[in-house]
Parts: sequence; C-alpha cells; structure tokens
Amino acid sequence: MELTNVSSVDIAYEVDIKPLANLKEDNYGQPLLRLANPRGTVPALSTATLDWYFYPLEVKTYDVELEVRRALFSLIRALYSPCLDLVSYVPQP
Repeated sequence: MELTNVSSVDIAYEVDIKPLANLKEDNYGQPLLRLANPRGTVPALSTATLDWYFYPLEVKTYDVELEVRRALFSLIRALYSPCLDLVSYVPQP
C-alpha cells in the first residue's frame, strides 16, 4: 500500500492500528496482520510504502478498516479511512 504526497512539503502520517488488535481478538488471539511502519513521513512529491506482514490462519477473506491521519505542518489534520482487503491463498501442490 502506498501513500502519495503531491504537495511540495513533507507530510507526516500515522496509521491507527487499534483495529488490528480487534482482528487479533476475533481470531483466537493470533496476530494476523502487522504494520511495520505505522508512523512516518512521506517526502514532498513522492510516495511512502506501508510495509504489511500477513499471517493467515485459514483460507478466507479478512477485512479490517484502518484510519490514516495526515498532518501538514503539524497543524492541519485530515482523516481518511480506506478499507484494506486481504485474501489468504494456499497454493495447491
């Protein structure tokens, strides 16, 4: 997943990872999804990649809605909630 910054200034971001705890609780206490970089900066006129690790328990679709907060000059805050859909797939030999 990429975050794109089309402005001429660096923008800090933070992903609310609380919904990942709910996903863990709903799946026998197992961490199914982990975000390695929930906070960071997207350089001006560039992108930043969110590094996800997915550990499925079974072949099914897991849904979680996450909120990404953006801050411009640490004063203006905008919110947007993308839906991240991950499907586990176990290849057949």
